[in-house]
Amino acid sequence: MAVNSGWQPPTNYGHFFAVLAAMVIVCWGYMTIPSGCETQGAARTRSTLPSSPLEKNPVGSVGDSANASNGGVTDIVEKPRTPPPLERPFPPTTQPNIRVRVAAVRGEPVQLTHPSGWLWLKGQNMQAGQTFRTPIAVYPMEDGWRIVQANGTTQASNFRLVESGALQVQEPQNVQGNIQFGGIAYLGSANIVRRADVDANASDLVFIVPLEEYLPGVLAKELFKGWHSNTYQAQAIAARSYAACEMEWWRNRRHYDVVAGQASQAWVGATSDAKSLDAVANTRGQYLVFDGRVVPAYYSSCCGGLPSSAADSIRDGTWTQIDPLNVTEKGRRTQCCEKAPVAKWQMSYSIAETVDRMNQWSKQAGRKDLGPMNGIKSFVVGDKNSVGRSKTFLITDRNGKRFIWDAPDFRVAMNAGANGSRDVLKSSALEPRLEKGRLILDGRGYGHGAGMCQYGAEFMANSNRSPSAILQRYYPGAIIVTMAQTPGDSATTAALIGAPRP
Repeated sequence: MAVNSGWQPPTNYGHFFAVLAAMVIVCWGYMTIPSGCETQGAARTRSTLPSSPLEKNPVGSVGDSANASNGGVTDIVEKPRTPPPLERPFPPTTQPNIRVRVAAVRGEPVQLTHPSGWLWLKGQNMQAGQTFRTPIAVYPMEDGWRIVQANGTTQASNFRLVESGALQVQEPQNVQGNIQFGGIAYLGSANIVRRADVDANASDLVFIVPLEEYLPGVLAKELFKGWHSNTYQAQAIAARSYAACEMEWWRNRRHYDVVAGQASQAWVGATSDAKSLDAVANTRGQYLVFDGRVVPAYYSSCCGGLPSSAADSIRDGTWTQIDPLNVTEKGRRTQCCEKAPVAKWQMSYSIAETVDRMNQWSKQAGRKDLGPMNGIKSFVVGDKNSVGRSKTFLITDRNGKRFIWDAPDFRVAMNAGANGSRDVLKSSALEPRLEKGRLILDGRGYGHGAGMCQYGAEFMANSNRSPSAILQRYYPGAIIVTMAQTPGDSATTAALIGAPRP
């Protein structure tokens, strides 16, 4: 194989063979670990994904969509060099590519493979790339990258690349199949970005995917397979609109737009799910629009009949202070999701555990106004929104000191210390009470409650309501517009076709 300029095999062969032998031993060790039995040390190297750029607070819980983040290990989120745009985007006139971060790899290499047995790699600032035999393992270094081709085999060999930018990865030309990471096939090409701001051995794996190809993998993960096709179509339009806003928010400010998880939208990568593929195809190019600009169409699993405005639960500002994302008495969702398994629930925490989680989070967040607390003497609801959902909690500790916690802050604080799914606080729609040294929380729903309720959308779909009727209920005042298409799948004009109101 010819070596292009910039790619350097090791010159110290003694060191090379020692490293190679060590790698083979390590790889063999990993191969003998039973599937699903990850060691605690390995688990600590995989960091949780950061919160959505458009949310007021990371809401740390499974069940949130389009703006939640998982509890647990906190990742270091890049600080953008420029401020975000003040205005929401106009509907795209051509199909955009979305940048999806699928992994924050910490303390170990990015390992990729492809059905063809080959992958093409190129440094961001290089004129030419090179093809490598898979599996490949990519290690970040101070001055570039170390690439091991045929990783874990007797044919393994090392290459060094001096490169200040990202490493681009593509499948070879004229072959079928998708790049695979962690046993999952992902669409599009990939960038491996060194994260020296996190650690010398940290990198992000980001896939660049045409938006319409990305969306089926969102639906396949976000919705249950047995749900109605109209729910799928409503979800496709909401997910497309949300993605368009994320792309605008992070344009030229960060190396990815969304994450493949609940910090943004769930994504399975490539999918053959017919219902998801059909829903995206049947709504191709359709966006939710208000006052000529795309609506950041937040959604959650279940609102519990107590919706929230995006300004309260996501973030305040011009992006969320619009009619389709506000809640009024008229907008109360009666008979929305009462039959959902998470419509009503109860959680119980010891006072000591509650205080410990709240103090830990307030300290890490730099919120001196929220802690430290010395026990809890009283814990009651402060403000509620127009439909009765808790917005703030008034807490007095044993010293008589009073604290005012926003409900989303309380939720993320509790979930930051969660030990598993059974310990997760599903929502901030809570009625608290103290009883026998414990905090009892009567809750409703699953997620932040802003925008579309997925269980409510399914209830409407099963009542023969159209996708446009579902979206009109959850984003009142917004209309559906369609990006003008050509047979070649690209728009040539900025013409928008307004969908009829339900």
